[in-house]
Amino acid sequence: MKQATRTVFVTNIPTPYRTDLFNELASQPEVDLHVLFTSNGHPQRRRWSNPLDRAQFNYSILPNRTVEARGGAVDIAWKTRRTLGTLDPDIVVLCGWDQLACWTARKWCLDRAVPYATWTESSRVTGQRRGHISAHLRRRFLGRASICITPGRDAATFVLEHYPSALIAHVPNSVEASIGEVGSETTRSGCLFIGELSERKGVDALLRAAEVLVAKHGRLTIAGHGPMEADVRIMQMMNPGVSYIGTADSTTRASLLSQHAVLLLPSRRDPWPLVPVEALTAGMPVVLGPGVGSRHDLEALDHDAVAILEDLSVNSIVEAVGSVQAHQPNAIARQAFTPPIVAQAMIDAVVQACVR
Repeated sequence: MKQATRTVFVTNIPTPYRTDLFNELASQPEVDLHVLFTSNGHPQRRRWSNPLDRAQFNYSILPNRTVEARGGAVDIAWKTRRTLGTLDPDIVVLCGWDQLACWTARKWCLDRAVPYATWTESSRVTGQRRGHISAHLRRRFLGRASICITPGRDAATFVLEHYPSALIAHVPNSVEASIGEVGSETTRSGCLFIGELSERKGVDALLRAAEVLVAKHGRLTIAGHGPMEADVRIMQMMNPGVSYIGTADSTTRASLLSQHAVLLLPSRRDPWPLVPVEALTAGMPVVLGPGVGSRHDLEALDHDAVAILEDLSVNSIVEAVGSVQAHQPNAIARQAFTPPIVAQAMIDAVVQACVR
């Protein structure tokens, strides 16, 4: 019997959707999985319950300190080298160039001739750091990877700009297992937004279109938190067709996806947001902003159920909603992001990296 590949992922915080993916990976005989987290969570930025309560995989949380800066968070973790030495992996998957632990793990791999893979989502138009320094760091980070894992076309193109000879593996982000259980028989109506309440996510454009969306489609439901929460609450008071429900946990999201007709995510900058793939998995068409990094990949799965905004004008948003509202995603789009499908794609990428 072939021995399982000892695989270590180095990533930042536990998330509900990655927990289900890691559970699926750990259940496969080809993989002996261990996940190193650089922090147990960022409660000020990510308001979800601790998903490790349902973890069925081996993991460690590195000693760390989180530094909040410019709307983001960087985990300064230590004991990475010691932990990797104890685990003795066959391959290490580095989930992000902006975490110190990933750079430490990369150096550990190079010193010991252990193959490493990178798993990144950024594209040219979706991130904040795009200067000469960041480009140099990305080239170093990617440059000796055995394989570069990306969720889609735009991210792969961005990797190849920095590392033209990179071996690319496409592995999309996966949804939580419960999202795939959402039924499509429920009568659906109205528009839905789930995400950070910010201009980056296009919430200002959404609010400008709110009156027309409610008039044409009956209601607009907004879930999330962020710097534009006060604006959303004011709109709710002004228009009875607008509902703001605060942060939505997994159960609430699944319920919202089963009740509404169209998901709106008019983002200006968004590498690979999970909500659109949750919507497609739940049988719901989506409207995506020009800065959504996954827009072309999702459109390729089902052109009728995915509309891409060229701009964020009220007319464009309203017309896009009208163009997709009657279309349910096809079977391929509904299955593509479930944990079993994504886990197999990840296993194939890991095996390919190890034999290269």
